[in-house]
Amino acid sequence: SLSEAWGLMKQLVTTLVEMKRVGGLSHLDIKPDNCLVTTGKDRRLILFDLGTARPCDRPTSDDLGSVFFDAPEICRGDKKKKTARTPYDPPSADMYSVARTFLVALVGYHPC
Repeated sequence: SLSEAWGLMKQLVTTLVEMKRVGGLSHLDIKPDNCLVTTGKDRRLILFDLGTARPCDRPTSDDLGSVFFDAPEICRGDKKKKTARTPYDPPSADMYSVARTFLVALVGYHPC
């Protein structure tokens, strides 16, 4: 449902804010496969796979995520070298991935 998807996305954003505040990190590979949702009445979202996390206080050119969930500035890079064309802001890239993940949560599948 919309309210359930919205509640899970708020938990995801809260997790990203805490990653930035406590550890100074951006995830850079947000997608449904990296989100575990608990069962039961009080559902919780757990974000895992921090292998691509990078410092969020400086731009990066690393292309670490999944194409469907990557921000456009990352997708225009060199896939063989796994680099974006220009450095990008990691927290902004995470927010783009959150929006794409929310879309999948709403429709139940990848629309592309």
